[in-house]
Amino acid sequence: MKYINMIDGVCGSGKTTNILSQINSIEGQMILAFPTKALANEVVARINKDNESRNYISHVDVELYHNDATERAVAKLTAALATSTSKVIVTTHASLTAVGMNALLNPQVQESLSRFTVFADEAPKGLFTADVPIRALKNAFFLEHFEQEDDGWMSMTDYSAVHSIYRDSALLTTAMKNLLWTALAGYKLKKTRVEESHTFKLSGLSHSPLLEIVRYCKKFHVMASNIKDSPFIVAAKEWCNIESVMSDKKLQPDVHRNAHYNTARIQCFSLFEGRASQTRMLEHEQAMYDSTNKAMGENEFLFATNERFNEMSELMLENGVRIPYISSGFNCFAGENVHGGNVGGNEFNLTAEQIKNGFTRVAFIGCARLSPEDKANIYSVEGSQKGERIVDATEISATCESAYQTIMRCKLRDQDDESPITVVFLDDYTMHYCINNYFPEAKIIESGMIKIKKTKTSKADKTREEVQYHKLMGFTQSQTAAAMSKGIATIKRHWN
Repeated sequence: MKYINMIDGVCGSGKTTNILSQINSIEGQMILAFPTKALANEVVARINKDNESRNYISHVDVELYHNDATERAVAKLTAALATSTSKVIVTTHASLTAVGMNALLNPQVQESLSRFTVFADEAPKGLFTADVPIRALKNAFFLEHFEQEDDGWMSMTDYSAVHSIYRDSALLTTAMKNLLWTALAGYKLKKTRVEESHTFKLSGLSHSPLLEIVRYCKKFHVMASNIKDSPFIVAAKEWCNIESVMSDKKLQPDVHRNAHYNTARIQCFSLFEGRASQTRMLEHEQAMYDSTNKAMGENEFLFATNERFNEMSELMLENGVRIPYISSGFNCFAGENVHGGNVGGNEFNLTAEQIKNGFTRVAFIGCARLSPEDKANIYSVEGSQKGERIVDATEISATCESAYQTIMRCKLRDQDDESPITVVFLDDYTMHYCINNYFPEAKIIESGMIKIKKTKTSKADKTREEVQYHKLMGFTQSQTAAAMSKGIATIKRHWN
């Protein structure tokens, strides 16, 4: 039975460094996969610097699903897996995901993977999605091999025919191939009518193709903070019946580095009570910026937010330096004593003084919540209970863990530094998650800085909200009526 082996370590605990130090003692060939090209390049440079006499292959993709050059790059990586005698192959999550797609359908790729122990740095995504807009259903010629079911779902009726189309048809766009891959992986497609444009959308949802790598490689390790609750681990268990265990002790980071010390110096603020959404952010956007500026005072600070708020936030947060919502790669914000501290500052127009001293203030004012449609699609795969766990893991990872990664870009990453740290969170939910999991001694200075006047909810609104919840959980109208002890007419009235 195959397992996912977990290497659990906080940011800065030396997870990757520890693995690199043990290359010679790890039996057989290795694949090291990183979330970005910059990190992949950095690791290749570190390996070659440590031991020039070793032979390594480095593969860095461009953008995996965007052009022919990328397809050739993936083909090159696949060929290297089959023929290379090198000890280490370095690649990215994106390229290895493409190899995983091939592994589902190609026994030769499966055989090649069996020689390799894989280490994935940071938890990959747990789910794989594909959306294809179609003006007329007749344009999706492959749908003749699918059968229409209730509520827009379509199940595959001829695996061989769809496999042949996927493998051989030159008429398929990249998005169409991704869509068909989800069907070949055993999942249904969803057809939705887009009323505004009088077109259709075909959607596919499946487990991550990297879980096919888990099935066929020699051994698969994933390195991340709080890894056991990541979407990758949860989806593996719930949808693929792949269990997870801790990696050997020697592969875990040093216990003395695997914690954040002196977290009492962290002063926390939250903008909203409870759990916020991007809708709430839009409704109170000016107050969000004003409160952030108030908490930070006249000091320079780092901040990350959702893409839709990038332009306005840069205008309103005058002392802020915006960094990506998903933070990985060189850390040029924590001062010169931190690895990478003097690299990459030009990308963010940092001054020499900022690079030297680092930042002691950081704001994470963003969130990533799944849409009702996405949740309903997840719940439909194998029932609401398993779906709920995947939804929770996905949203926590995309918001709370992203907040933690952003916070760890500042001088908090320097364990020898004693500077007070100021952090602004979007909401109480994210703040308490980070405190409970990583910063137990942090002090909450102000919670819910933005005061929102609460309005009374009518009985009809409450009924509609409850109906929509049951619909989201995959209940039929009859099941919802029974669960709520309401008449079917009431349920129908609030269904759409």
